[in-house]
Parts: sequence; structure tokens; C-alpha cells
Amino acid sequence: MQAEGDFERAEQLYEQAVAAARDAGKTGAGSIGNLGDLALTRGDFEAAAAYSREAIELERESTAKISPLVAKFNLASALFHLGQMGEARELLVEALTGFSKGGYTEGIGWCLLGVAAVLTREGRSDDAVRLVGAADRILDEIGVSLAPAERSLRDAAMAVEREATEVMYAQGQELERQSAVALALAALD
Repeated sequence: MQAEGDFERAEQLYEQAVAAARDAGKTGAGSIGNLGDLALTRGDFEAAAAYSREAIELERESTAKISPLVAKFNLASALFHLGQMGEARELLVEALTGFSKGGYTEGIGWCLLGVAAVLTREGRSDDAVRLVGAADRILDEIGVSLAPAERSLRDAAMAVEREATEVMYAQGQELERQSAVALALAALD
């Protein structure tokens, strides 16, 4: 992609990649997942959900480990924005568990932000802010900046009363990765 935000060109390239993969007898699931990610970035949550569902379905037979989890996270993010909390929660548990088992730190950070956004929407802001603090630290440690889709989850999670936010955020910054994962999974249980 020549310039950031050139969504139309990126979409064309991903669609060409899907066609080429299918011509070669492959599913094109990775590129379909990328189309879902692109739709999330554009804020087209219906399209993001549709592409992500398709990528997940195509990946069922795959030996890929990370791309199905990314598609599940993307679908959870889209569903969060569409107000479908039940399925978003389930997908976040699956993605977070998989990323944690696989040691994929960036995915763990994304999922912590997703869980935090869900918790804020449910009125559980203390745990949400702790998880944002943990996610920020984890992602900062590996030098990852948030993409627009993940930033929107972070913003949703931090849409809380500011009274105790600093204390909860600081507590989250102190959490080790596995402790943050355990907190997130327990909060969704």
C-alpha cells in the first residue's frame, strides 16, 4: 500500500490475492482475514464480521496457528462494535487462550483491550482499566503501536469515570502477562 489509508487499493490487492490463491487451489483465508482487518480499520463492522467469519471457516482445516486466532479477535472486535457482546466474549476467550498458549504477545495485548472494552460496557470499569494498563505495558515492551481497530477498543475501555482510573491503571501496569491473562479470562467466566 503506497499511502496509509489507501483502503481502496489495499482492498483491490487483497481481493487479487484471494483470487490468485483460489486459482492455485488454496483457500485464500489469510487474505480474506486481511480484508476483515481492513474493514475493521474502516469502521465497516458488518463487512469485518462477514470476512472474519469466512476466514475462520476456511481456516478450520488449516494447520495455521496464528491467523485463525487473529480472525477470531477481529470478529470479536466487530461484534463488540455491533453490540453483540455474548459472541464477542466467547471469541475473546478463544483468541486470548490461543494467543497465550502460543506465546503471541501482540495478540494477548489486543485481546486484553477487547476484554477491557467488554467489561467497561458491562459496568466493570476497575478490571477494565487494570487490563488496559497491562495491555499498554505488554505492547510497549515489544514496541507495538495500536492500529485504529485496537485503538478504538482501548478508547471504549477507557470511557469510564476518571476518579479511580489512575490507581487501577497503575495496578494493571504492574501485572505480569500471565496474571493479566488470568484476570481477563476470570472476568469473562
